[in-house]
Amino acid sequence: MTLTPAEYWSILLFKDAFNFAGIKESDPSRVNNRWDVVLHLPAVTQKKFLYLTAEFILKVSRHN
Repeated sequence: MTLTPAEYWSILLFKDAFNFAGIKESDPSRVNNRWDVVLHLPAVTQKKFLYLTAEFILKVSRHN
């Protein structure tokens, strides 16, 4: 078993291990999106969903 280094997040929107978005402490200039639920949305809404969740994360980050 290989241990991976811990990841620290300054902001994290979390549903489960396959659905989350946030800003890592190691890379504060980038929003990391990983949403499995996007695959179950219609194709025309997938990019919009990712954009809106990233925008929400950035707004919360700037407010804090």
